[in-house]
Amino acid sequence: MKRTLGLVATIMALLLGLSGCGSNGASGGETGSGKITVQDSHGEVSLDKVPERIVVMDFGALDTLKALGMGDRVVGIPQGGTVPPHLEEFAGEGVENVGSPKEPDMEAINRAKPDLVVVGGRQADFYEDINKVFPTLDVSYDKGMDAIEATEYQADLLGQATGTSEVADQKVEAMKDDAEKKEDVLEDQTALVVMTTGGKVSLHGEESRFGLVHSLLGAEPAVENISTDKHGQPASFEALAKADPDIMFVVDRDSVVSGGGENAEVLLDNDLVNGTKAAKNDKMVYLDASRWYLTATGLENVPAMLDQASSVA
Repeated sequence: MKRTLGLVATIMALLLGLSGCGSNGASGGETGSGKITVQDSHGEVSLDKVPERIVVMDFGALDTLKALGMGDRVVGIPQGGTVPPHLEEFAGEGVENVGSPKEPDMEAINRAKPDLVVVGGRQADFYEDINKVFPTLDVSYDKGMDAIEATEYQADLLGQATGTSEVADQKVEAMKDDAEKKEDVLEDQTALVVMTTGGKVSLHGEESRFGLVHSLLGAEPAVENISTDKHGQPASFEALAKADPDIMFVVDRDSVVSGGGENAEVLLDNDLVNGTKAAKNDKMVYLDASRWYLTATGLENVPAMLDQASSVA
C-alpha cells in the first residue's frame, strides 16, 4: 500500500507540474504538421506533431524505432537490468534510465520530458499511470501472434506515430521476404524449445513466443500439446531424454535477468541430456536470450533471431 500511495503522489505532483507550464521547452525541429492520431488497444492516441522526444519501455519497439530511423529521438529506456547488446547504443549517458521493463520510474520519465511514451506487455500494469501524465502508445500484441506478426503490428503503430509509415511498410516486407527464404529449413527434424531459469527447466511449444522454430522453420515438435502458459510447461531431465529431439533450442533466461541461477550449459550437462540425439549430434542450440526473450520482436531483431535458429539446418 505504501508503494502504491507513493506512486499516486508522484503522478499528482507531475500532473500539477505539467499543468503549470504551457510548453515542454522544445522549439523548432518539427518534422510534421497537424495532429497525429493512432489507434491502439486502449483507444485513440493523439499527438500534436511527430514526436521529438520518445521514451521507449519495450525493447522490441526500440529495435523497430531504430530500424525506422527514429533512434535519435529516443530520450529514455529502461536500464535497470540487462539492456540487449544490440541496443546498447541507447544505454548510458544522454539517454535517461527510466527504471526497469517491469517497473517504470515515473520521476525519471518526467526528467526525460517525452512527448510520447511507448509501452509493451511488460508494462501493462503501469499503462494507466503513465498515460495520465504523458501521451502513451501501447504496442502490446495478442498472445496468439508470432514474432513476425507482432512486429508487423508494432511497426504499423510506430510508423503512424512517427510519420514513417512508408518506411515501416518497406521494412516489414523485407522482414517477411527474409523469413520466407528460411521457410521449412528444419523440416524432417524434431525440435524442442527449452527455457532454463533458477535451476529449473520448462518446455515451450508451437503456440509459445518461440513457436517460429515450428510454424516457420518447419521443425516437428518433439513433444505434442505443450502448455501454452507464458512460463511454459515444467519438465525434468528425464522428460528431455524421453523426448529425444534432433534439435534442442535452449533459452537461458537467467543470462539476461538479474539474480539468475546456474548457467544453462552447466545445468544441462548431465547424462540424461547428453544422451539425446541433439547433444550427440552437436545440435544443442543456445539461443541469444537478449533477442529471443528480452526483445522478442523488432524489425532488425526478428531476422537475427531466424538467422540463429536456422543455422542448425
